[in-house]
Amino acid sequence: MRKTFWILAIVFSLTSSAWAKDRIRISITSVSISTALPLWVAQKNHFFQQEGLEVEIIHANANVGMAALISGNIDYVTLFSSAVRAAVQGVAVRVVSATVDKPNQTIVSRAEFKTVKDLKGKRIAIGSYGDQTDLVTRMIFKHFGMDPEKDLTVIPAGNQRSRLAMLQASLVEGAVIDPFGLEGLGLNVAARAYELFTFPSSGLAVTLKKIKEEPDEIKRTIKAMIKATRYIRDNREAAIQVWVERSGADRQSSVAGVNSFSERLSGDGNMSQKDLRILTEEIRRMVKRQRQVPLEEVADYTMLRQAQKELGLESR
Repeated sequence: MRKTFWILAIVFSLTSSAWAKDRIRISITSVSISTALPLWVAQKNHFFQQEGLEVEIIHANANVGMAALISGNIDYVTLFSSAVRAAVQGVAVRVVSATVDKPNQTIVSRAEFKTVKDLKGKRIAIGSYGDQTDLVTRMIFKHFGMDPEKDLTVIPAGNQRSRLAMLQASLVEGAVIDPFGLEGLGLNVAARAYELFTFPSSGLAVTLKKIKEEPDEIKRTIKAMIKATRYIRDNREAAIQVWVERSGADRQSSVAGVNSFSERLSGDGNMSQKDLRILTEEIRRMVKRQRQVPLEEVADYTMLRQAQKELGLESR
């Protein structure tokens, strides 16, 4: 009888643990290496499960994802600049960790346009107004001595596939896309943002309400993502295989893409205050906000520091 009791107790305990998993929803804007791969790696290697989490990945453009976050229909968004933009405009959201240290966006052009300066006044396909593709394009034009307000014409075109289609159909002269897998298409890489700028481009952002009510869940989610980024960095072949299986991409472009991505990963989730200030100031100018925005109105490092401590990582 006593033996039966303990067996039942163990079964009940295991079942309760399974029931006790926190269900969370994380929004990504597109199936890209920067946003999707860390989540897929975390799922495949049970990093979320180790933290008592069950994750649903939601695909939504930047504006829809932010609206869903604010309304409580999404728990986390991954597009860093959209969250910073919202915070700069006074929305009650904060970035809480970084996945990628440098922006992935690349300006690709038709073959006759060799440089960014050749694209002055030309049409550039971006995702949507105000999103990270828009921001980075403006920063690249400024880097090469042009005025984005006068010299840049952006065309909102939605996801990467749509942007590439517009470029191939000559509806635009350039497009902001992931350059991998474009071999043989006769296109030109005009500029790679990660060769010009350093600032977090992907990570986790949440509402102030969630920070107040569920800080432990946020900490555990950060831990799972840090585990995933470190795994990608240290196990590239396995990460490449995950990307090939889940995205359907060919192996050649996947190898190039994951290897490049691995060099830009944040292995500890850190958000450099210097780099975050650069991003915040650029967005503040973009939205024409006069008041200087303190970083504490943009980022909350509390859960990140706790996650780093539990993982035995030093804070930077």
